[in-house]
Amino acid sequence: LAGYAGPPQRVGALRRMTERRRLPGEGTIGTRIRKRTDGSEYIQHFAALGSGRSRVWVYGKTPAEVAKRLADLRKRRDEGQTTLKNIPRLDTFLEGWLEYVVRPSATYNTYAFYRQQSRNHIIPALGRRRVDRLTVAEVQAFLGSRLAAGLAPQTVRHIRATLRAALNVAMRWRLVTHNAAALATPPRVPYRERARLTPDQSRALLAAVRTHRLGALFTLALATGARQGQLLGLRWQDIDFENGVLHLRQALHHRDGQYLLDAPKTRGSRAAVPLPAPLASVLRDHERQESEDSCQPPGEAWEAELVFRTERGRPLAGHLVTTQFQRVLKVAGLPRMTFHDLRGSCATLLAVLGVHPRVAMEILGHADFTTTMQYYTEVIGDERRVALEGLAGLLWRDDVGRDVGPANNGTDGTAILGTK
Repeated sequence: LAGYAGPPQRVGALRRMTERRRLPGEGTIGTRIRKRTDGSEYIQHFAALGSGRSRVWVYGKTPAEVAKRLADLRKRRDEGQTTLKNIPRLDTFLEGWLEYVVRPSATYNTYAFYRQQSRNHIIPALGRRRVDRLTVAEVQAFLGSRLAAGLAPQTVRHIRATLRAALNVAMRWRLVTHNAAALATPPRVPYRERARLTPDQSRALLAAVRTHRLGALFTLALATGARQGQLLGLRWQDIDFENGVLHLRQALHHRDGQYLLDAPKTRGSRAAVPLPAPLASVLRDHERQESEDSCQPPGEAWEAELVFRTERGRPLAGHLVTTQFQRVLKVAGLPRMTFHDLRGSCATLLAVLGVHPRVAMEILGHADFTTTMQYYTEVIGDERRVALEGLAGLLWRDDVGRDVGPANNGTDGTAILGTK
């Protein structure tokens, strides 16, 4: 009744009219006065759709807001979409999405990543909200709170990506009409220079790992750009020495306390990789070394087929590989980097050699061409200088090879354009 300037008796009549409990018909917008906990009063507008147990109530601050929600509800009912009573909370939806959508269709690492982001961040903050009532402002505020809590911008972007993937499924199931996470603005990630090995540094690394027990593993990672899980899941029957082909058919994963072989991350990762003679020689030496070592019997039969194992014959854990790799870098006097940076170094070296990006994409098994181009735009600074020096030499020379640059002809350099 705020702002109502009518006679007091008409205010009382409106109060009696708004206190009725039932509406005269479906969709009729009613008005009633409600009391807050502090005793103050406010007007609430409401309407109902359906009858009996299937009746759904819609509330709003204004009649126009109730009418809009009522129209959306009718449209959803007419199109056979889920009614408001069947729309779950976000925590219930995320658990079902993880179990029945992500787990059967994605790799275990992807499933574990989405589960971690959902249970550690999204559900504690937004889990009690109904899926269709989640607003863009709420998601934006949630992302800001994660940044304020000290999380890295890249981590917050991962959280947003998880929620966006889940709400995309909610849209396909017609639980929501828009994706609040997709409409929210992600935080800016400061640019970080990635560690990449130059050709000279790459040769220094190969020399340092020549006698190392895992030297063949590091060499394959640099020379083929394969992922760590693919290399740790490589079996001897996957190597065709006669035809010089390396088949990366599976990857090693640690799941529920056990090591299992699973499908690679992308479809392109399963392609055969050519095996040059130097790499074949490295693998032959590794095979002889493994046969000479007195390894204990593995726990399962498939573990004996792995190319890279521990001294006890068990599958290699990723953290053990990382520890050994850091020691090798320190001995070789190379900058600190992750094992995955060897994959990036391989892509950069291919760019230095002038390999076509599409060919590099097939070698690296990227699912998206833009991922390959990100590596190609990070070509080593010295190579860029050489390229620009060559371009300058081309621009400031005439047809017979004479130098006609600005320093020699006293002009502003327009000679290179043929406009003397």
